[in-house]
Amino acid sequence: MEIIGKLIKILPEQSGTTEKGTWIRGGFVIEYQDGEYPQNAAFTLFGENKINMAKNIPLGSQVKVNFSIRSREYQERWYTDLSCFRVETVVPNGMYQQPYQQPAYQPGYTQPVYQQQPYPQQQPQQFANPAQPAQVQQQPAQPVYPDAAQGQPAPSFNNFGGGNDMSEENDLPF
Repeated sequence: MEIIGKLIKILPEQSGTTEKGTWIRGGFVIEYQDGEYPQNAAFTLFGENKINMAKNIPLGSQVKVNFSIRSREYQERWYTDLSCFRVETVVPNGMYQQPYQQPAYQPGYTQPVYQQQPYPQQQPQQFANPAQPAQVQQQPAQPVYPDAAQGQPAPSFNNFGGGNDMSEENDLPF
């Protein structure tokens, strides 16, 4: 699943040791819009790599969270967890990300210089001369009405069925 919201809190880390080794867990809280009112959701991160993803995001940033919902039963009670597997910042619509800054020049390193290669000269292609050139028929730019060709005006579509006489001040049909 995926949700977008504002990062409002980084939760403290917890760690422990089991038969399989040590574990570390952290989390964060976002605020998101659900209809008319803002809502909060707390997400859990397992493993140091995932915890570091959230640590590097400043509070107040818009984030996109990819997560899964997991529930488990313990002593006849159910517990649900929003387990995050990816979190990243989101750029709001209409705004641009900070452009990438070019690293500063370091002495001893030079920019590679590329020389422009000359274009190979090609002989123009020879085409066979046709015995007769094809006849090109030109189409008129505008349709020709038969009445207009005989000196009569083209059909008029001024009356839109309203029965109005168009002799008033304006020539609008309504």
